[in-house]
Parts: sequence; C-alpha cells; structure tokens
Amino acid sequence: MLTFGFILFSALLVAILITVLHRFQINKARETADRTSPLTPLTHHDKELNSISPERSVTVVSEIAMQPYENLSWQEEVKSLRESGYFQEALALCRRQYPKMLAFRQSLVTLRACIRKEEAIPEERLESLYQTAILGNMIKHRKNKASLDISFQMQKLQNPKEYWQNLGYKNLDLLTKTDCRLLVKYWGEPHTHTDVISLLD
Repeated sequence: MLTFGFILFSALLVAILITVLHRFQINKARETADRTSPLTPLTHHDKELNSISPERSVTVVSEIAMQPYENLSWQEEVKSLRESGYFQEALALCRRQYPKMLAFRQSLVTLRACIRKEEAIPEERLESLYQTAILGNMIKHRKNKASLDISFQMQKLQNPKEYWQNLGYKNLDLLTKTDCRLLVKYWGEPHTHTDVISLLD
C-alpha cells in the first residue's frame, strides 16, 4: 500500500512538471514571435513627429556650444569652440561682442580657420570674410563707435560682393595678403580701391 502511494505521488509530480514546462515553452515561443514580427506602420501622429524639420530639432553640437565655459573670457570661449570645429557657434559668440574691434578680428580668424578646413570654399564664406573686414574697418574709422548701427550696416552689406569692384581690398587693413589673394582668385581684380569711409555717408 505504501509503495502504491509513493508511485501515485511520483506520477502526479511528473505530470505537474510536464504541465509547467509546456506552459513555459509556449510563453517563450510567443515572446520570440513578438520580437521578430514586423513593426506596425507609422500612425498619423508618428509621421508628424518624424517630419519635423532639422531647423526645429535640437542638435547636440548647438547644445554643447551654448553651454558656458567656466572661468573663461569670451575670447577664450571663441578659441575653444574654434579649435573644436564649432565655427558657427564661435562666430555667433564674436558677433555678440560687436562693435569691439577684437571681436571683428576674432571673427576673421575663425572664418580663416573654417576656410582652411574646406576643400571647396562656398561663396557665402568669402562674402562673410569680406563683409566682416568692411564692418571692422567702419568701426576703426568711426569716432563715435557706439553710434554705428551694426545690425543696419550688416543688412546694408548683405551682398558684400556688390562693393568689391569699387571698394576693393587695399584700404581694408583687416584683410591679410592671403585673404586678398583668395578674394582676387574667386572674384577677380577690382576696378578701384576706395576708402571704407565712403560707405558711412
């Protein structure tokens, strides 16, 4: 009688184990199927999120560049950004310091560093170089620097290449010889070289 009871108990235990293992196998199979099944199509809401333009999205570079550098002057911040390859952020920081002459000089240094990194120089990079040199020389010739509306002058010089043929480069002492050769290479030799003071009238 005792032996029969032991056999019955063993059989019941085996049955329970088989049932548990079977259910575990079924659940595993379902999980595998869920992982390998194709993703559901994007809903209208998902498509709207994915269609956000790059201008509206937050980039890591911009976020890094906007973080203040502790215990650094703005010149040191510009240098650090420039050496890290964040040229646009460095230029933006320089422009916030206008009309300081050092800010114009730092802008030009940054533009030159950016140009050296480029295989093909975009037209807008040359225009930025020339525009910055013109604005900087305006500041040098202006007795009351605070009275010069930088925003207005930048808007006025939005297409600086238009001034190239008459203004030239010889009277823009913020341009280096390398800058001048580069501009002549792409824009040709100007007809005349007038003084930047004529643009302040």
